[in-house]
Amino acid sequence: MKRILIVILVLVLPLVSFAQAPRTCTEIQASADYYSARAQGKTEKEAQSNARSLLVQQLSSLVTSRTDMKISAGNENSEQQFYNLSKTISNLRLDGLKYKTCKAEEKKKKKKAEDVLTTSVVCYISKEDLSKSANEVRKTVTDYLQLFTQKQDLGLDGLSDLYIAYLYTYLTPLAIQHNFGTDTVQNVRPYLETRLRSHLSDIELVCTKVEEHPQYPDDQLRLTLKVKGESATDLTYTLDCTALNASTEISEGISQFDILMQPSTIVENFSGSLTMGAIALPEELKNIQEAVAVSRDIAFSADMASIISVDFSIIDKEEYWELVPETRHLSISAFEWSTNGKRISSEQRPKDS
Repeated sequence: MKRILIVILVLVLPLVSFAQAPRTCTEIQASADYYSARAQGKTEKEAQSNARSLLVQQLSSLVTSRTDMKISAGNENSEQQFYNLSKTISNLRLDGLKYKTCKAEEKKKKKKAEDVLTTSVVCYISKEDLSKSANEVRKTVTDYLQLFTQKQDLGLDGLSDLYIAYLYTYLTPLAIQHNFGTDTVQNVRPYLETRLRSHLSDIELVCTKVEEHPQYPDDQLRLTLKVKGESATDLTYTLDCTALNASTEISEGISQFDILMQPSTIVENFSGSLTMGAIALPEELKNIQEAVAVSRDIAFSADMASIISVDFSIIDKEEYWELVPETRHLSISAFEWSTNGKRISSEQRPKDS
C-alpha cells in the first residue's frame, strides 16, 4: 500500500507544479493568475523593456486634462477662462516581475531583401506578487502619514512627509486607505494632492532686495526672494520664469534669483510657475516628482529704485553743448528733454547752442 502512495505522489506533483508555473508564453497570457503583456524587439533586452512598459501602462495610468479657452458674451464680467493640460504617467513597484522569451519570428524588411529576427517576450507578474508589492507601498505611505501626524501633535512642520507619501502612491495601481483621525479616506492620492495644492495656493513670493550681480554688475541683477504665507521649512519651491529663461530653487523660505535684464520701470512685475518639492527626496521618487509636479502660476513685483540711476552730462563742443544721458540699469525706449516745463527735444543727445 505504501508503494502505491509513493507512485501516486510522483505522478501528481509534476501536474501541480505545471498548473502553478506556466511554461510557455501562451500559457502565461491565458492564465488568470498573472498580469502579463507581450512585446517585440530587435534584441531580447529591447523586447523585455517594451513588454515591461506595456504591462505598466496596462496596470496603472494617470491622465490629467483640462481645457484652455476664453468665452466672452460681450462684456468683461461674462468672460471665463479655462486651462488645458494633458499628461500620462505610469510608475509601479513590481517585485517578482518575470520575463519569458518566446520563439523568434522572421520578418522581411521593406527596403532590403534580407531576413531579420524579431524577439518576442512576455513580461508577467503574479497577482500574489503584485499584492505583496502594493502592501509594501501601502506600509511606506502609512509610515509617512503617521510621521506627519506625530510632528503635527508636537507642533512641528511635517508637510514634506505628506508630499513624499503622495509621491509613493504612484508606485502601486491599488488605492490606499488611511484613517485621518475620525475620517477614513478610501484613496489617499487625490486627498493628499488636494491638501498639497491648497498649501501651495497660500504661498506668496515677495522681493525684499534688488542689487547688482557681484560678478556681472553691468548685465545681471540679483533679487532676494522670500516665501510669505504658510511656508514649510522642509519643503523646497522651484520658481521658473520662462520669459526671462531663468529659474531658482527656494529653500528654507529664501532664495537669490539671478536674472539677465534691464528694468524699464521703477517697479517691475514678474510672473512664472512655482513648483513644490522636498529637501530630502528618496531616489526612487525623483522621476515621479518630475512627472506629477505640484505647481501653480505665481506673480510678484520688485522695486528697482535702489539700482536705477538717471542723470546726464554736458559736453562742450565750442559752438554748442551736447546733452548726454547717463542711465544705469534702465531700458529707455524714448527721450524727452524739457526745461522749466518746456519741451526742448526728443533726441537722445540734443544740442544746445
